[in-house]
Amino acid sequence: MVFERVDLSVSDIRLTCTERHYQTRAFDCTSKVTVANAGPADAVHTLTTVTFGAPADCTVTPDTGQQQAHVLNAGTSATFTRAWAVACTEDRRHLLSTTAVITADEPHPEDTNRANDVRSIRWVPADVKPRSFPSSINAKKEGLIPVAILSTAEFDAVAEVDRTSLTFGATGLEQSFVRCGSPGEDVDDDGRADLVCQFDTAKTGLTCGMTTATLMDRTVDGRRFEGQDDSKLTGC
Repeated sequence: MVFERVDLSVSDIRLTCTERHYQTRAFDCTSKVTVANAGPADAVHTLTTVTFGAPADCTVTPDTGQQQAHVLNAGTSATFTRAWAVACTEDRRHLLSTTAVITADEPHPEDTNRANDVRSIRWVPADVKPRSFPSSINAKKEGLIPVAILSTAEFDAVAEVDRTSLTFGATGLEQSFVRCGSPGEDVDDDGRADLVCQFDTAKTGLTCGMTTATLMDRTVDGRRFEGQDDSKLTGC
């Protein structure tokens, strides 16, 4: 049998969820995955499996991994989404996660770099302008936007967040970070210290018509996470 060298990867993964409140209500999450073939083998049949993780009080539908097949030419990529319905019984915010794994779905390709075949990201609760509702942001006014990264039963924001790599704004990739407060403040009155950080409004890329703002970062042990909150843009 002749093997063809190939380098498959999960080059990016994002997770967004509609959970915003301390209520036992159903909400939706979406995994957005980008897979790639760096070659040199061409027209490689691939299969990507996407899984979803949630705390024990949550029921996830579907409750097994979802798969996506692609035929990837050398030097190309493909992006797809998978949806999850989540219902939790405990009246609190939750730490959620998604993982994608790509494999060759035919016998001939030999993946030369298996380390990039798997990628994960976690969803953490974020609160733009904590203790205010709605979270109004004047897009035309210079200043700072406070954003709280909320701790949960599974996640200690004060201890776990790497404060050197925080990004926040229209896509979550904007280099708008200014500083974080210390020590932690319990902004949602759940008995857990939260991490409140400040971001430069002018660098967030937020413009009139946008309804959400996204935060991205890594934990101190290198695990990626993101969070999102509803925002009302003013000054338009």
